[in-house]
Amino acid sequence: MKGAFTLLELIFVLIIIGVLSVAALYSYHPQHLLEDVDFVQMRLLRAKYQGIQYDKRHPTPDINASVGCVDLQKEAWLKLAKKKHYTLHADIATSYKTLCFDSFGRPHLEDNLTLNAPIAEPKELLLLRYRSKEVRFILLPQSGYVIIKRR
Repeated sequence: MKGAFTLLELIFVLIIIGVLSVAALYSYHPQHLLEDVDFVQMRLLRAKYQGIQYDKRHPTPDINASVGCVDLQKEAWLKLAKKKHYTLHADIATSYKTLCFDSFGRPHLEDNLTLNAPIAEPKELLLLRYRSKEVRFILLPQSGYVIIKRR
């Protein structure tokens, strides 16, 4: 009875491990668009919760008026991503400059005043494109929820 492996058996094991590792390497595809969607969604939620925490009808000198707001322009997203040590892979397009939330979580576009009327109908907030795929962020009125549509 033998107690060791032959050289031929070891070579076969190495070949099998090599073939499996190459197959695993080619089956891995990074999900850059999905990661970018998560990054943008988390920033929008953070702005909403900051707006809920701070009632802008009664401002205080130690907190500025940009609490609960997020700049939607591409340059601002790139700057924020760099600050957070993240690389955005998707191209971002929007027709709005700023999105703000009041102390009730209601969204306002282009302003930061609680007394102004919040948006009344759903709006396409952002469009993210990466290669041939697109993701649209639809902002719902009153609630401030964002629907994410993938294409």
